[in-house]
Amino acid sequence: MTGSATYGLSDIAGFATNMVSSFVNFLIMAFVLFCIMKAFNMAVGIGKKKLADEEKKVPTTKICPYCRTEIPIAATRCPHCTSILEDTVKDTAADK
Repeated sequence: MTGSATYGLSDIAGFATNMVSSFVNFLIMAFVLFCIMKAFNMAVGIGKKKLADEEKKVPTTKICPYCRTEIPIAATRCPHCTSILEDTVKDTAADK
């Protein structure tokens, strides 16, 4: 029966119900897998959050004593008011 097969209404309805059933099964499996992966990522992420909190404790900026703007710790001059920062002057004098 190749090429000349005719499909009745019951055959088409059977195909449609199989297709819908397969699609619903796919959605259920995708949702279950999503929930499992989300729980796994949350469990793994707990340790990373503790490390990230420890890294945040180290300051990366300081306040310029003259203009009170926030500048990097390694800065020797303030980019806003161009004043020479005293703590770096003391460090370079101590090195000499």
